[in-house]
Amino acid sequence: STEALVDRIVEQFHEAHRRELAVLVALAREVDAWQPAADVEAPMQALADELEQHMFKEEARLFPMMVQGGSALIGHLIDAMQREHRLHASYIEPVQRQLALRADDAAAVRSCETFRRAFEAFIAALAQHARIEDEVLFP
Repeated sequence: STEALVDRIVEQFHEAHRRELAVLVALAREVDAWQPAADVEAPMQALADELEQHMFKEEARLFPMMVQGGSALIGHLIDAMQREHRLHASYIEPVQRQLALRADDAAAVRSCETFRRAFEAFIAALAQHARIEDEVLFP
């Protein structure tokens, strides 16, 4: 049902994303401490802020409307959420670009690799999240 799918999205993705984003921002801060030229904390924080706003809009407006059977506005809200899904790439790219810069210091490399692995896992989950919404829930 729509309600079960919404509950699954909030539980499996939104709540997990919030936990993971906090860890990723902290890891990005650590990368910047070891490798100041990396500058991954600012774009990571921008991504975290954007995703929090996006998830809040879904939870506060779109999902309740969907569970209640929709309204005349639902198509506009879905279109807006799908545009935001596509926009998220513009927040991801600066982080990936900065991760391409490498330091020679072993601690900086370890810190960067830890962040990179966590970030790649997060991006994979975010893509799965958007795919489920775009292909299963929204239609």
